[in-house]
Amino acid sequence: MRLRRKVPSLNALRFFEASARRLNLTQAAEELCVTQGAVSQRIKSLEAELGEKLFHRTKNGLLLTEAGERLASGVRDGLERIAAAWHAESEPRPLRLSVLPSFATCWLVPRLGRLNEDHPATRVELLAQGQAVDLRQESVDLAIRFGLGRYPGLISQPMMGDSVVPVCAPSVLRQYGVPRAPEDLARMPILHDAATERDASGTDWESWLDQVGCAGVAIGRGARFSQADLMIEAAARGLGVALARVSLAAEYLATGRLIRLKLGEVPACYSYHLVWRAEVSAETEELRGWLLSEAAAGQVAPPAGVPCLALHH
Repeated sequence: MRLRRKVPSLNALRFFEASARRLNLTQAAEELCVTQGAVSQRIKSLEAELGEKLFHRTKNGLLLTEAGERLASGVRDGLERIAAAWHAESEPRPLRLSVLPSFATCWLVPRLGRLNEDHPATRVELLAQGQAVDLRQESVDLAIRFGLGRYPGLISQPMMGDSVVPVCAPSVLRQYGVPRAPEDLARMPILHDAATERDASGTDWESWLDQVGCAGVAIGRGARFSQADLMIEAAARGLGVALARVSLAAEYLATGRLIRLKLGEVPACYSYHLVWRAEVSAETEELRGWLLSEAAAGQVAPPAGVPCLALHH
């Protein structure tokens, strides 16, 4: 079938599509809320315009001709594309929020229920990413970063601070006794967050010992973990003592799965920052405001009298 360059009107194609799908003029007319005569006339006009017969009319209804089959396939595809384009426009994509996996698991996910209650229309796609993505290149609306707040080419806003404290499960204390001084940790299994030993966050065991005035104290060697949430879960299961960020261990401490050891709590040198591109939507601003309010409600206050040392390893 050779069609003219000029495409028939969408209304004519709509009449044809309903008739081709139902193969019954009466049913097509009922669907389109017009008379059967109007449908029949529109089909005849379309056939005349195209110079092709689109239907065989039989006593049992309609049958598509070969030309009609080809046109019906093309019209269906076109209408589906139009519907998909409209659907994409009427329902915008979720806001993409990039966070570290540990922070997502321990801090953000437990709060998502409140986000749904406070902002039921807000849809968020959570991207748990170990490496910081380039917001200028990636389709990310907002990021939460743990660092010094220096992100060239982007806008950043302090979200909250953090601190670290030794924690363990009650079963560990029953087995090894309660440590009264950092030196007592030498007789206990120690869990390590390997990532903190390669940054300047001041949240690793060596930095903690320096800040509590016990530099050089030997502590036990134990399992190492690539993510803080894995280490905290291991500690909750009684595998040893972990040096945990309070923001990540708060729920474990509140439920009693972990016990805070009174050996010294020190502030981290890094803090959490919200990071975004200069251009920002109203929905992103709303999400940013909600995150700031949640952070303020559960702000980790740095312990008094203990300075944060800018340590480098």
